[in-house]
Amino acid sequence: MEAAQFDNPFKFSENTGNEAAVIRLDDERLIKTTISESPEKGFELLFKRYYSVLCNHAARYVWSKDVSKDIVSDVFFSLWKNQDYLSINSSYRAYLFQAVRNGCHNYLTRELSRKASLDEVENYDSQSLRPDQIVHFDELQHKIESVISNLPPQCKRVFLLNRLEGKKYAEIATELGISIKTVEMHISKAITILKTALRSEWLMLCALFFSSM
Repeated sequence: MEAAQFDNPFKFSENTGNEAAVIRLDDERLIKTTISESPEKGFELLFKRYYSVLCNHAARYVWSKDVSKDIVSDVFFSLWKNQDYLSINSSYRAYLFQAVRNGCHNYLTRELSRKASLDEVENYDSQSLRPDQIVHFDELQHKIESVISNLPPQCKRVFLLNRLEGKKYAEIATELGISIKTVEMHISKAITILKTALRSEWLMLCALFFSSM
């Protein structure tokens, strides 16, 4: 997936502070009021408030730091370019999270289309954005998190450094003081465990974990 050409006229900082803070109604009101007075300043507030937390949310679906940033940047770029932020009736938070989830689903569908047979892709893609399919994505994400949480500690650490932080094998080897071959062994072991535990979900696992290999 190519990164969005997000020409940021505001030079936003990606540092949004404490991501664990509760999103309060006052935040939404402040953003809406600011947008009505100055779209650029309001959109800057919107970006700063949600960018990092949306990237973290996307990463739980696509298991790639870089891909999650691309998806979230695409959402904000489209929101600004089409001025959709002026017509959002629901909360900004609800709108953005749904848009990012849809972006994740679309990304995974595209990955599947590159890896599966034509018949399998057509059968899968025809249902990919139905409500029941979205529930399926959520259930799969929870299953994957559960399997990863039960990996051996070093294996889990190596896997997450690679898949969530986007670090190369050599970088992980240096950071942990192990050989590149050991890093490869841990990644291979993690993927084997995932494939065994989620055998019926092999198409989605291909999209999630083999796209960057």
